[in-house]
Amino acid sequence: MSNLFVSPINGGKLLSIEQRVRDAIDEAGKKTIVFVEGYDDQVIFEILYEGNIAFIYTGGCIKVKEYVQHFSDKKRFFGIIDRDFRTDEEVKAEMDSPTFNHKLYIFFERYTLENYLIEPQVLLEFLKDESINDKGLIPLSKNFSRIKQIIDEIFRKLLLISAGNWTLLFFGKEFLKKNTPADENIIIKKILKQLNKSEPEECQRRYQDYKNLIPNEGQEIQKYVSGKYFFYHFNKAIKEETEVNINIGNARGNLARILKLKGLSGDLIELGTFIGFQDSGRQP
Repeated sequence: MSNLFVSPINGGKLLSIEQRVRDAIDEAGKKTIVFVEGYDDQVIFEILYEGNIAFIYTGGCIKVKEYVQHFSDKKRFFGIIDRDFRTDEEVKAEMDSPTFNHKLYIFFERYTLENYLIEPQVLLEFLKDESINDKGLIPLSKNFSRIKQIIDEIFRKLLLISAGNWTLLFFGKEFLKKNTPADENIIIKKILKQLNKSEPEECQRRYQDYKNLIPNEGQEIQKYVSGKYFFYHFNKAIKEETEVNINIGNARGNLARILKLKGLSGDLIELGTFIGFQDSGRQP
């Protein structure tokens, strides 16, 4: 038996909604419903905006937009998607699109939700908690400047990966793996391999254009560097630094709790207002 049901929408079109999503809507009762992309997103949002809001993961950006469009005439339904490789203009245009009736929120300041967890103080506090049970982390857990340096080093590496992924997106190909070396020659070779070695000049031109569009320092780089990739490389850097193997990528819930305690800012306060969460900017 299929786990999908079909529901009519405007214009006589049909929308298939997973039964799991439908069940979650029913269980939410009269709560505000916010559709998000993945399960990790749901976990983080439930911590940051604990209250009378039900976050429901859908399985991706396209699904979120489908559900928001379907429920666009209902006051309590919203959707949140990552910025991904959208320009500032594209973010604003999509959020203002009448298709979604101002119910779709796209992060403006950072590439993905995970990027909001990439704060030196948040990562430092996490490592401090970890060091209680692992003496190897103690020196690093007290060194703010070194944590900041590690973050900046990873961002500079991921800048090249992001330019490669943006190029692959243009050609409709799969993104590079997280463990791809941050070497331009290797990245371009991997892109050309996916393209069956066709269009080498166009490939290199696109890569350089996208690379030049991405700032190489400051907060603006967070718009283009993926937080999901970052945590893979941060784990690796911590292991090299301390010889301690931790999996911070699986600790998003702990990071979200630390971030909430330190106080939300920027997009996250704006998002709280957008979905009707009154306490999103309150300091502890």
